[in-house]
Amino acid sequence: KLCEPCLELQNKLQQTNFVKNLTHRGGLRCEILTSGLITVNDDIVLIN
Repeated sequence: KLCEPCLELQNKLQQTNFVKNLTHRGGLRCEILTSGLITVNDDIVLIN
């Protein structure tokens, strides 16, 4: 599900244009099932 960026995250990251730059462009909601690390080029699988 699309998750628009928020000012709270912008403030925590101390990025002045965070919300403006990512609105309608990024962010997903998900449930974390296990702990671990996701790195570039890792496969991410959708589970229904």
